[in-house]
Amino acid sequence: MRGIHATGMTTYIAQSHIHGWGAFAQGGYDAGETVETNPIMILRPDEVSSVLHTELKRYIFYLKDSEADPDSCYAFVAMGNVSFCNHAEDANCHFDIDEDNGVIRLVALKSLIDGTEIFIDYGVYARDII
Repeated sequence: MRGIHATGMTTYIAQSHIHGWGAFAQGGYDAGETVETNPIMILRPDEVSSVLHTELKRYIFYLKDSEADPDSCYAFVAMGNVSFCNHAEDANCHFDIDEDNGVIRLVALKSLIDGTEIFIDYGVYARDII
């Protein structure tokens, strides 16, 4: 990586009152502050199609359409707790993907206090996942 490093686990996983497992803030964060930075593992289109037939489909993030095949897409698996964030249209965090450095950043949209469940908006893929 070019100077970008994972921040470690500044979130934790616990049972969500919304659905299954969730990611929760460990400590307080101001709006605009990076909550956590995790490495990502990018999947090729042929790997994505294989994953879509497993439970792992709930934990992938979509990146872009394949240049070679517009019907295929690249995706990634976040190697951290961001994969456990539940969906909300009124999310309290968002994620920034840095493909060049192979990381995903979880950024607070609102102030978070210790123990707050973290929600992200899955966007157009929410209908396919939830």
